Amino acid sequence: MGNLYALSGAFLQQWRNVRRTASYANFIIAGIPNVIILAWIANKSDNPVAITYIAVGASLMLVWTNAVFRMGWALSDERWGGLLDVSLVSRTPVIVTMLGKSLALCIFSLLTGAGAFILILIVSEHAIPIVDLPLAIVSLAITLFVMICAGFIFCPITVLVGEPSGLFATVMPFGVACSGFLYPIGILPAALQVIARGLPTSWAMESVIMATTGSGSTWEIVIRWVIALALAVVYLFITQLLFRLVERRVRVTAALTTF
Repeated sequence: MGNLYALSGAFLQQWRNVRRTASYANFIIAGIPNVIILAWIANKSDNPVAITYIAVGASLMLVWTNAVFRMGWALSDERWGGLLDVSLVSRTPVIVTMLGKSLALCIFSLLTGAGAFILILIVSEHAIPIVDLPLAIVSLAITLFVMICAGFIFCPITVLVGEPSGLFATVMPFGVACSGFLYPIGILPAALQVIARGLPTSWAMESVIMATTGSGSTWEIVIRWVIALALAVVYLFITQLLFRLVERRVRVTAALTTF
């Protein structure tokens, strides 16, 4: 119960903080040109699969890039703000408080994705044909969940690798290319397909497309749910180990925020 209170408290603290900053406007403004171009492409296509990939995938891509960047620097912000010291002496594990903050960042990022989705529909002048609405809703929810799991791992990684300034300049394009948001994984080169299949978002996004366009059976969709969730659990397990490594490194060096 104490961890739950800590989680909710960290969420509310981060939510209030993110509402007061204008930095998210930079991500929204920077993403508008790409969204408009993709919407124009959708306007020239009558393929429902292509339209769905562009409308849904581009929105999720914007959410992913915003959330991963923010989650990746969340623990570093705590360290440089002098708050990691307090977290380490608390009985609540660091991963719990950082998860609360990351959830707030992700939910706020959903607002940018929703705006992108509406903009694409307006510019493309296309409606999204949904064959199976219940399966599509569940698929989208699973996609958002595994997206958070896959992005949360960068929170400890950023600190452990020394907080290089160009880390996300490399991660974001790679994530967009292999996440399955904008096109089927099957069109990638064989080597990249293997990498993409290790990302839970690629399986979850396939289930969204299948449920929306009716291109797959219910059983095929459920299989992709199971694989995506299983991979998400693996990512969470690795993330927990990495957070323990951060705590151990700090305590061994006895340097806290200066390790």
